[in-house]
Amino acid sequence: MTRYNSFFFGAVLFLAGVFLSSVGVRGVIFIIFAFLFITGAGLFLKSKNRAYIVFAVLTPLLLLGAIFYAKSNLELIRVWKEIPAGKIIIYGSVVSKPILSGSQEFKLKTSQPVWGVVIVRTSEYPIWQYCDKLRMLGEIEKPSGKYADYLKKEKALGTIRNPSVRLQSRAGLSLR
Repeated sequence: MTRYNSFFFGAVLFLAGVFLSSVGVRGVIFIIFAFLFITGAGLFLKSKNRAYIVFAVLTPLLLLGAIFYAKSNLELIRVWKEIPAGKIIIYGSVVSKPILSGSQEFKLKTSQPVWGVVIVRTSEYPIWQYCDKLRMLGEIEKPSGKYADYLKKEKALGTIRNPSVRLQSRAGLSLR
């Protein structure tokens, strides 16, 4: 098996582990791993083709992909538990272009008191810009259900709806 084929199959196995873990079939991953490993090793022993043993050696990448996803998922759940309840003062920078549709929605990378990204939904005006540094008073709503899955994909901690917002600085200009 050529190097680029080895890399390709390794990447496919890793991504397959991430995918299977993300859709919730974690127990089946071990069965798939064992099947692929035994099949690759068995085909190598039968045909003496090195490609099969390389494939068998690469199959642990399936497990590594699943572990990688599970670890990042557990980290996000741990951070969700640390979000304070009630209204808090949050400092952060706008890290996405605001979407305007009767209201305004953007991602805010927070720096205090929690670190991460939150999705902010606020009034249409004033229009915030990318890199604006904001001070907000609001409550981070923890997600649940399908919306929680969406926020996990976006690596967001939660949503803040209609916070009290004050501009700290605009794209490099301090307003203090």
